[in-house]
Amino acid sequence: MIPESLIRSNPSWKVVYFSLLFAFLINLIPKGGAFPFPDFLAIVIVFWSAYMPARFSLLNGWLLGIVMDIHTGALLGEHALIYSFLSYAGMLISRRISWTSMSAQFLQLLPLFLSAFIMHSLVRYAANDGTAPWWFIFKSPLEAISSVFISFAILKVLNRRTGPSIQTRSSKRGLKI
Repeated sequence: MIPESLIRSNPSWKVVYFSLLFAFLINLIPKGGAFPFPDFLAIVIVFWSAYMPARFSLLNGWLLGIVMDIHTGALLGEHALIYSFLSYAGMLISRRISWTSMSAQFLQLLPLFLSAFIMHSLVRYAANDGTAPWWFIFKSPLEAISSVFISFAILKVLNRRTGPSIQTRSSKRGLKI
């Protein structure tokens, strides 16, 4: 049985760039500090590094992190470190995450986003002795839940032309490949 969480067609770079640009534009919306909104660009970086580890590199995550550092006015390299870590971690779990169901991906991604949050908090504390409020710990579960919905939406867009199952072709010896 083939899970619904596989990419059935080779996505073009237009889809990748559009999804990254859309996530970046969502991050540009001013949210204030009252609620820990998920970082949508980090979620899309994890998605593309998990589903296309050969084509989406650490450099992409690092460059997007530098752009986000410039936008937020944060310590230069703060988001770049987090996004490159998330890109690397997404590449590490790429096989595991692509063969699990969409509902089980939450459990795979929660430790990843939690470790990124801890890393971000340590960098912030080392830079200016500032800490986030205690309720910001809910940001990691929100990012993991959002990643399931975002990956579902991107996979629906990518797989809309190929149908419900992967097409097989017969080989010379009569085996299905």
